[in-house]
Amino acid sequence: MEKSFTYGGKRYLYTTNHPTSSYGMAVVVDSDGEPIGPGDMLIVDDGESMRVVFGAELYQYAMEVCDEESGR
Repeated sequence: MEKSFTYGGKRYLYTTNHPTSSYGMAVVVDSDGEPIGPGDMLIVDDGESMRVVFGAELYQYAMEVCDEESGR
């Protein structure tokens, strides 16, 4: 499973096809292929304001968006 999505103006990949993915668990990787951990802090710039979010928020968003697309 591999789906791309945009969050805060940046592209990410929600995938089970990554070396850091274990037991079929999906991980979020950035455009450089670096995995994002739930505790990682990210700067999100939507064009109007900048804010800091944790990777866990990115995972939550990825799960909602990618699961909706696959019709679950």
